[in-house]
Amino acid sequence: MAAKVITGNRGGKVLIFDGYKYQKNRQRNESIYWRCWRIECRANLKTNIFDINDPQAIIRIFEHNEHTHESDDTSIYRSETLNALKDAIMEDPTVPIKRVYDRVSRVMNRGGGDRERIPEFHRVRTSMTRARLEQVPAVPHTVDDVSILGGWRETWAGDTFFLHQDNDWGILMFATDEELKCLQKCSEVYIDGTFRTCPRPYEQYVTIHGKYRNRVLCFVNCLMTGRQVGQYRQVLQSVKTQVRRASGHRFHRQWNTSVAVRHPSLWTFIRCMKDQQGSVETSIDAANRGDNPPKRRRKWREMENRLQRLKQEYMNGTRNLMDYWDAVCHCVVIF
Repeated sequence: MAAKVITGNRGGKVLIFDGYKYQKNRQRNESIYWRCWRIECRANLKTNIFDINDPQAIIRIFEHNEHTHESDDTSIYRSETLNALKDAIMEDPTVPIKRVYDRVSRVMNRGGGDRERIPEFHRVRTSMTRARLEQVPAVPHTVDDVSILGGWRETWAGDTFFLHQDNDWGILMFATDEELKCLQKCSEVYIDGTFRTCPRPYEQYVTIHGKYRNRVLCFVNCLMTGRQVGQYRQVLQSVKTQVRRASGHRFHRQWNTSVAVRHPSLWTFIRCMKDQQGSVETSIDAANRGDNPPKRRRKWREMENRLQRLKQEYMNGTRNLMDYWDAVCHCVVIF
């Protein structure tokens, strides 16, 4: 059986060989000496010198002796399970740890794992919580506590996503350079906001959309602590573009569905924005290739055609102003 090194329950490195666990004892000359992790057992093992942090390191066993106890298969399996849970947390630290535990346990059961050896959730909850706290900053309670650092300032692809932060006005903005360039090319710009999924300490999530090659895409994400005119003015000055108000409710309905919870933490919210930003990049690439825009629902196409026909009749003098507005109101009620 080949030897390997795994991370122990307390974060240290443990050598696994022939169903037993070893702890590093000392290093001398050209060898590393290991001892059994059980205090009552005097078994030891000798290997070559290698980097214990390298999962691909070549480990050679020079000598070892017998143990005075049964194999540590159950303990090893639980340690490997805990490592798998921690790896899953590192992939997305904003997912609740109970959901991570259920997903990893389900995968291990389907993969032929021993269900009896999988530790119960209450036995690994503390370790999982500690691993999660190492990856996710503390949830800010005030605007002054908000500090966007490291990977939280970047997209999943590593591009700069953080745009602007003004704690005096209570504004936090996210957008990539490519999205800003596309927004500058748009002749139609829309703004809308939602309150349901806005993370505290902010009160409103505002998005700026642009009609880019027959596609309405979200280019700027903004968190605001209020609804003052000055705050909106600061947002518009930050993106340096002319904006007119219009409707964007469809985007926010889909957004609220994707977030799925009311007032998530700031870090969960940023993760969702990164996911949404990836979809925007895909749509931009499709638009640049000349792909057809997504087909709208039939009722919206019919509504647009009816409004265009009513407008043409009013311009031609077929309808007066009162008849025109009566028809428009009737159209809105129907749809």
